[in-house]
Amino acid sequence: MQTKLLYFDESGDDGIKIPGNSSDFFVLSGICVSSADWRNSLAKIKAYRNELKKEHDFPVSMEFHTYEFIKCKEPSESFRTWPVEERLKILRGMCDFICSLELPIVTIIYDKLKADSQGVLGRVLETVLKKCIDELEKLCRFGEDWNYFLISDEGRLSAMRKAVRKIPNQYMIEEVFEKDSKHSYFIQLSDYIATFTRLHYRYIICGNEIPQWLKSKQIDKELILDVMNRLGDSGNVFQHVVIPK
Repeated sequence: MQTKLLYFDESGDDGIKIPGNSSDFFVLSGICVSSADWRNSLAKIKAYRNELKKEHDFPVSMEFHTYEFIKCKEPSESFRTWPVEERLKILRGMCDFICSLELPIVTIIYDKLKADSQGVLGRVLETVLKKCIDELEKLCRFGEDWNYFLISDEGRLSAMRKAVRKIPNQYMIEEVFEKDSKHSYFIQLSDYIATFTRLHYRYIICGNEIPQWLKSKQIDKELILDVMNRLGDSGNVFQHVVIPK
């Protein structure tokens, strides 16, 4: 019997779309690590974080929260004085590192603007989580000799557990385990993937104009496309699904 650990993080929110009160899109990203490879993968991440410290003085213990890093908000506000080029180098380097891990990744985008009722929107998290688990099972070739744990940031724990209880699944152990993203490099990697997936969907797929504040950080279509293309072309088993179709 082999066990997988599925680490989840999201970008946006799963609330009902109310102008100015909820995001248009909700993205859930999952990254899958075999228990047999977990220690080796963690060692690689720690080595990478030590390199970040050495090259950019980014604290090893500091949470890498991608959107906050881009905006230079807490906990990344101390990097506000860094040159934009240095922050971009870190963002590109993070993408290269994730690709080097060659771990199964799946991202599910829920486009609330396509939903036709509040009833559908009320099941956003359940719908997205079920689809994410289904796709990860396909990627990881789960079968009779497999089982897995779900691990989520503490901020989503209650909602995730409620959603999971509605999803019949014979391979899942327990419901959802809590892990503070500050103390989980794997959740931080999922956060990076979710953030760029949402940027890609909003500004590339949907064609929305990139706001000036993002442009001032040199977050443009070229960078977003480059990151997503690298993830898709890497050795990672990468799945990208939009719902509703």
